[in-house]
Amino acid sequence: MLQGVIAMAISLAEEPEDYIKAAAAWALGQIGRHTPEHAKAVAAANILPCLLECYLRNDASEDLQIKVGSALTLKCRVHDLAWYLIVKNYSITRPMLGE
Repeated sequence: MLQGVIAMAISLAEEPEDYIKAAAAWALGQIGRHTPEHAKAVAAANILPCLLECYLRNDASEDLQIKVGSALTLKCRVHDLAWYLIVKNYSITRPMLGE
């Protein structure tokens, strides 16, 4: 499982095409929803900041934003994302975080 998560994280970080990033975000969201252990694996791979960067890009496609927004509703390790938001000085709405 972890190898697949890492491969999708690389796609999110390095792939120039939004449709590939969107597919990776969707898959990560599905993995993270499967069990709490899967959600922890996704969060432990430090993917939440990468998802957030994709979501906040000015030129992000609508499909990418929808799929990343869905993946960001993972209920695990939200404090990691909150810390990242504070450090990066981002503002984001609570509904996107699934709260």
